[in-house]
Amino acid sequence: MTATTPALQRVAGLLHTRTDAGGVVREFGGLQRAWLGQLPAGAREGDYLTALGVPARELTFIVQQVQVLAQAADLTEAYLTAFVKGVGPVIARRLAARLGPRALDLLADGHFPDDLPERLHGPVQQACRSHTREQVSALFLLGVHPQHCVTIVNAWGDAAAARFAQSPFEAMTLGLPFRVLDHAHTQLGRTPDDPARHQALVTDHLRSQALSHGHVCLTVPAVTAYLTDHHALTEAEAVAAVTEHPGVTLYGPYVYLPHLHDTEEALARRLVTLLRAPPDGTVDAHHPPHLSREQRRAVDLATQESVVVLTGGPGTGKSTTVKAVADSFAQSGLRFLLAAPTGKAAARLADATGREAHTLHRVLGAGPTGFTHGKNNPLPVQAVIVDECSMIAQDLLLALTDALSSGTRLVLVGDVRQLPPIDPGMPLGALMDTLPVAHLSTVFRQAAGSPVVQLAYDILDQAPLDFAHLPGLPFTVTDDARTAAKIALETGAQLLTPMRKGPLGTEALNAAARTLLGKRGGLSITGGEVSAGDPVVCTKNLYDLGVLNGMTGKVQGVTEEGGGTVVAAFDHGPVTFRGAARHHLMPAYAMTVHRSQGSEWESVAVALHDSHAGMLMRTLAYTAVTRAKKHLHLLGSVTAWEAAVARLAPERVSGLTARLND
Repeated sequence: MTATTPALQRVAGLLHTRTDAGGVVREFGGLQRAWLGQLPAGAREGDYLTALGVPARELTFIVQQVQVLAQAADLTEAYLTAFVKGVGPVIARRLAARLGPRALDLLADGHFPDDLPERLHGPVQQACRSHTREQVSALFLLGVHPQHCVTIVNAWGDAAAARFAQSPFEAMTLGLPFRVLDHAHTQLGRTPDDPARHQALVTDHLRSQALSHGHVCLTVPAVTAYLTDHHALTEAEAVAAVTEHPGVTLYGPYVYLPHLHDTEEALARRLVTLLRAPPDGTVDAHHPPHLSREQRRAVDLATQESVVVLTGGPGTGKSTTVKAVADSFAQSGLRFLLAAPTGKAAARLADATGREAHTLHRVLGAGPTGFTHGKNNPLPVQAVIVDECSMIAQDLLLALTDALSSGTRLVLVGDVRQLPPIDPGMPLGALMDTLPVAHLSTVFRQAAGSPVVQLAYDILDQAPLDFAHLPGLPFTVTDDARTAAKIALETGAQLLTPMRKGPLGTEALNAAARTLLGKRGGLSITGGEVSAGDPVVCTKNLYDLGVLNGMTGKVQGVTEEGGGTVVAAFDHGPVTFRGAARHHLMPAYAMTVHRSQGSEWESVAVALHDSHAGMLMRTLAYTAVTRAKKHLHLLGSVTAWEAAVARLAPERVSGLTARLND
């Protein structure tokens, strides 16, 4: 029988004592082991060592490739400076010099120099009692942000710093940015031609394209071209970086981050299952006499098919058609529900149909641990109508389809020409290429006479527009937040703008509105300050508070107690946001166009300015102006509005259409 050779493993710890055969190393759990092997000549007591080793006997390792990842004094200075509030570089350096290589141990035991201010004794001692202190300080010395240091150690345990030293780019799976890891990679003496770095470049490019442009995937040629053009890789190196990368997934010509691939694949599979199942129950289409021929055909399709998309622009009678579909389901005795991505959109759907509607998150039973309804607990209905589907990302659409039994009818309503979801993908566009589609294109006479509706279609058609002289639509040229806020307040308009920052960003506009109303100070929340009477919008699903992302309310009062508290009134009543929870609120005199999607107001003022250049595109302008029911005031610069109309948003790359066609 042949004995199995023990596998090399990564070991790490602090050098306690040098010996003729190697040294005694204290691991981070406090255990001491003998390392047998050649240590670096410069290694001293207290230095942080890493090595590859195999156990020889109990508490003994035979080691090789021993490295000094950080020296004792540097560890002490880095840790105290970065992780102890009130300790700066001067004090940290003095403590390291005074107390020597065991400085952190001595401080943990309460041995403080006489000149260390007493106010620092508690914080220093508490920090130094952490068993991860040398690891996080070693990571910090490699250029990793303190918060990221803690993330790595929490995820990887007692050998985290050693594991990071062996493969820094592995930390991309923890969300660390490439530039930080690339710096550490260089600090560790690695070279730019390292294949691991090439693969990290692929991951970083896929990640940045998903976040910045909403691409679910990219084609392999596009990624290899990026690597050769921007990072000087050879064609062979670029191809190998993609095709041999264990951290990405390939499908046909596409390369994905694994989680985006898995979601898309599951969504396609679920949609095909729903499409192939005959719809549950018999539905007689309800055709009110005022419906047009186009609308009747849409109602027929929506009542006959298992899954259908109903789409159309402003003024085409989409809401009327949806009501007819809902009435058809009701009169045929089907159990069905109405839903939308946001609270405002759900309220609009309820108004249009005269029936109860809820947010998708509420319908699915969203909570801190996920959704109540899913594959093992489907929704007890025979049909679902979902409005504003252009906003729905593929992960939420997957959650919805997972919660539907085979045979449940699904009607997806939306306008694909509006802004896509914030998250990667544009599933509604892919579904329109593959599913049965009812497209409403005829603008009714009353709507056609609306300047807002006319402008919306002119934007889509890229018609030549004189923005300074649009009939029925005032335009104010300004780059001043106070002027824009004054117009909005005087006209009762909701202010919309593409960005948070800049001269006409939400932060400047909200601050200007408060100043004009005579408000001074207040309690800080994300993006500004608030006091009683200020409108706010929630930016996160807070299930425990019963408030979801996009819901708007009005502040009833604020207090500094309990880390800062905001009480705001929402449609369902007052809600208290304590401590960190208040930072999930933003002032809402002005909102971003993205955050406004799914909502409508009687009067809207839209500010587009040259400082918004990176955001200016046709879908944004179209979405912004269609938030106004009756009155629209244009603000900013003519050149910015012209640029927005002229610029077509790049199509998001996705494999969903290909999967559905397969």
